[in-house]
Amino acid sequence: MAEHSVDDGLLVLIVSISKARYEIQAQLDSMGIRNMTIDAFLFQKHRTEILRIFDELCDDLSKRTFAHIILARAGEEDCFPLEIYHPDPYYGVPSFFCAKKNEVVIDLGAFVGDTLETFIHKAGGNFKKVYLFEPNERNAAALTARAERLRREWAIDHTKIEIVHAGIGNEHSTLYIDTESDGSPSSTKILGLQDGNKKAVQVYSLDEFLRDKHEVVTYIKADIESFEYDMLCGAKETIQKYRPRLAICIYHCASDLYKIPALLREYCPDYKFDIRHHSMTLSETVLYAYTDDASHWVDLRQ
Repeated sequence: MAEHSVDDGLLVLIVSISKARYEIQAQLDSMGIRNMTIDAFLFQKHRTEILRIFDELCDDLSKRTFAHIILARAGEEDCFPLEIYHPDPYYGVPSFFCAKKNEVVIDLGAFVGDTLETFIHKAGGNFKKVYLFEPNERNAAALTARAERLRREWAIDHTKIEIVHAGIGNEHSTLYIDTESDGSPSSTKILGLQDGNKKAVQVYSLDEFLRDKHEVVTYIKADIESFEYDMLCGAKETIQKYRPRLAICIYHCASDLYKIPALLREYCPDYKFDIRHHSMTLSETVLYAYTDDASHWVDLRQ
C-alpha cells in the first residue's frame, strides 16, 4: 500500500488488484481510514480522458466491457457479468478474422507459439510473413519447436516464419530478464539493470527493426507485460505509414486503458476502437484498433 496526503486527511492507496484488496479495505474501513485502490485514484484523476475513450468506442459490447473493467479495477465490482467474456483473444472483432495472402503479422510476446498456431489456422496457411518476438529463452525454445511442426504440417516455407529472440520497446537498448520469479513459463520479468545472474536481452523499437525490411505490416498483436505503451512509442512511423490492425493488451497498467487509445488516436485519427475481455479475471483485456478499410484483408484473391 502507498499513502497519499489530501486536503481532507489521510488517504491510503491500495496497490493490489487481487481479491486480497477487499480484506485490506475492510481492515482500513474498520479503523476509520479513508482508502481506495490506486486504479480508482487514477481513474478519478483522468475521468475526462476515460469518458472520451468510452464515447469513441464503436459498439455497445465495447462500452459495456470498458465500463465493467473500470468498475472492477476501481473496486466497485467483485465479479464480471458473463456477457462481457469473449472466447477468441486477438480475433475478438470481425475485422480481425483475416486470411490474406500478403498478410504481414508482428506477434509481440509470442510466448510458446499458441497465437502463431491460431493465426495459421484462421489464415488457412495463407500469409506472407510472421515475425515472432519472444525474449524469454525457455519460451523461445518451445516457440521454435512449435514453429517447426507448423511449417511441416502446413507446408509453409521456412522464410515465412521468423523468430526474434528479443524484446520490443521505444528504443534500442539492453535489459535484463528474470524468468524464475514463480517458475511458470508465462512469468517474464524485465529489469532495467543487471540484478544477480539475470540474462541480458536486446530490445528494439519496431520502427528500427522494420526500417530496412520493406514489409507492409498489416497486423500487430502485443502482450508484452506492461511494455505496450513503450512499444507503441517506438512504432509511430510503422503505424502511421501502414495503419495496421492492432490488438494491444491494455490490462497490465491501469493507465493503459486510457493512455493507449489516446496515443493511437494521435497517430491515426481514422482508427476505430473496440474492446474485448478474454478471461474471468482482470487480465486479458484487449484493445482492437482498425480502419474502415480493414475488411479488405479478407480477400484471398489479392
